[in-house]
Amino acid sequence: MKVAILTVGNTSDTGGIMSFVCEEARQIANMKPSDMSLDVFMVRERYSILLSLLLRLLKGYIQETPNDFGKNTTIVDGVEFNNIWIKEGVLSFFVRTRITHRPFGIANTKTILNCMKKYDYLLTHKTGSQYIGLQLRNKYNIPFGAFWHGSELAVTTFSDKHAYGLTKEVLEKSHDNFFVSQALLKIGEGVYKEGNNHVIYTGPSDMFYKYDEERKKELRARKGVCEGEIVIAYVGSLISIKNVLALPSIFRAIREKCLNEKVKFWIIGTGDLESELSTELSKLGIQYEMFGKIPQDIMPDYMNCIDILLLISKKEGLGLVSLEAIKCGAQVFGSLVGGIPEVIGEDRCVSLSDSFAEDISELVINAINSGLIPQTYDERFSWGKAAQSIVNSIRS
Repeated sequence: MKVAILTVGNTSDTGGIMSFVCEEARQIANMKPSDMSLDVFMVRERYSILLSLLLRLLKGYIQETPNDFGKNTTIVDGVEFNNIWIKEGVLSFFVRTRITHRPFGIANTKTILNCMKKYDYLLTHKTGSQYIGLQLRNKYNIPFGAFWHGSELAVTTFSDKHAYGLTKEVLEKSHDNFFVSQALLKIGEGVYKEGNNHVIYTGPSDMFYKYDEERKKELRARKGVCEGEIVIAYVGSLISIKNVLALPSIFRAIREKCLNEKVKFWIIGTGDLESELSTELSKLGIQYEMFGKIPQDIMPDYMNCIDILLLISKKEGLGLVSLEAIKCGAQVFGSLVGGIPEVIGEDRCVSLSDSFAEDISELVINAINSGLIPQTYDERFSWGKAAQSIVNSIRS
């Protein structure tokens, strides 16, 4: 049985769904299923010179040329991706975005399908690849599984009628719908309830684990953390849906309540709210360190320096970062949304009310006063179990 994993993006998209895809590929490969071969693909879209110029002039969008441009394969986090390069011109872009409302134009869809039609089952991630899975099913009766990670279901689906219609058709016609949390399953069933639905609880990669105390101490010193300091961190994209503009108020509330402890605030990630976030933190006189985007292979070093992680999203599929942090020895507190309470427990979450900053800071202070007792997570969050469930679904 020939199986393919398909995603859409670039090699610079480390973390998030890209990390998920890489770990999924590794875990299935490590199982060595005798009846199954596995290939991994990534659709790489490039705009024509004219379209690039128009988008730059009209929207300020600049498409960077990747280092691996034109290469057939690319290694990401140890996983080999087969690149499917497609090019879009002005006419195709106009038709796709204004008339058909589909992720790809007709010619590019055909190019991708020609690469995929030799497979017996397709695992899809992101809306674009789900659309390809749907076309494979409609044209060649090839089954596909659709992974639902978060915003593509909870946000994009409800952005307009075209997105809603596409999501509903994918949910209806996929062989399997894989949701990363019960919360996402509930949203999916609200769109289409009769699909073949599964909740797949993954876990942190094996690269995340708690270092011994000597190594932790050395790492913290190297990163400027003094002995006895408590590192409180946010790790993730600096975008609106992640609620990052709540961080200044939260940090201030913690600082005001944490009079007898030395606290250090870290922010790890990038996004379009980075400048505004920095401005707001400065206005409140908050001292912080912003590390930008950290390569996935060295994230365990940073996680092992963190004492408390804040996951404060407005919407969240699961929040794998919380599992990574807990496995490295941190405590996690977050907003009462999506799959976050499924991971860390409702007692560590607070509602996104007007008193959110005060409420979550109170949880943090109580944890500090209690001596930062190690936190655990349920054993159901396991990549080994998840990979076995995925393979079983493919076989069924």
